[in-house]
Amino acid sequence: MAEPVIIGCFPRSGSTLLRCILNTHPNIYAGPELGFRIKAILEQLYGMGKKANLIEQDTKKLARLWIENFYQTACYRNNKTRWIDKSPLNLTFSSYWKDVFPNSKFIIMVRDPRDCLASFRKLGYSKVLNAFWPGAGFDDDEYKMFLFILQLFEELKKEIESTLEIYGQ
Repeated sequence: MAEPVIIGCFPRSGSTLLRCILNTHPNIYAGPELGFRIKAILEQLYGMGKKANLIEQDTKKLARLWIENFYQTACYRNNKTRWIDKSPLNLTFSSYWKDVFPNSKFIIMVRDPRDCLASFRKLGYSKVLNAFWPGAGFDDDEYKMFLFILQLFEELKKEIESTLEIYGQ
């Protein structure tokens, strides 16, 4: 089986569209988003490995076996030969992926941050944040008290003084 492709991104950056497109390839299995579950499993395996006095190499092998077993079964059932894991959380634990799958390919999905924020706003901040951090219990009413200001980096560089004035008022 080919080494996996890992997709990391900022939420609302278009990575689901990329996953869906890649899933149409006859050899690629790009199933549901499992990022937070895999992160928890990897962290638990690393933690248990330390408690059991396993050497790091053994822990990496265990993590690889668990993840491969899951995805190889999915690939087999869907008649595919390569799997993809896509999640915004993959950016936060890319070092785990590299440790466990050193020959994997890593795609970082990039979208203009203004478009990401517009998508957050359209969908509702709490829905996005609760999806990204399950169990956090974010509520859109909490954000109504904030004034969101779009600060462009380019404008900040050009007009530092006027920017300071705006935020100082």
